[in-house]
Amino acid sequence: MMLYEKYRPRALKEVLGQAKAIGKVKLLLERGWGGRAWWLSGASGTGKTTIARIIASHGADDFYVSEYDSADAITTSEIDRIEKDMHYLAPGKGGRAFIINEAHGLRKPIIRRLLGLLERIPNHVCFVFTTTKSTHTLCFPGVPR
Repeated sequence: MMLYEKYRPRALKEVLGQAKAIGKVKLLLERGWGGRAWWLSGASGTGKTTIARIIASHGADDFYVSEYDSADAITTSEIDRIEKDMHYLAPGKGGRAFIINEAHGLRKPIIRRLLGLLERIPNHVCFVFTTTKSTHTLCFPGVPR
């Protein structure tokens, strides 16, 4: 196990240096975890992926959290698989979460497909997008900013 994996925060209260972001995430989680998409942006190393994993863990067990590096892993066939999987309840907590890191690297055809998926996210599913491009925004419905 890598050191960063061993010591990575597992709960919002363990995240240091992101009080404003954590406050916003807590507020939004009180309104409900699923049926929404999240957009996290910031410089490299500021904890976006850690926060994304914590958000995902609120409604999905680790086995039902899928994480992608958008520039490499998201293809139309993967979108088809996500679309199929998101309609099934998972054992345990019941939810499924999809984390898409470096979302600014998504290609236009993939963005179009994701926009279609995001219009009909079931209540037991959440998507979390992360990006290092704070000035780069995509218009995802339901994404907290």
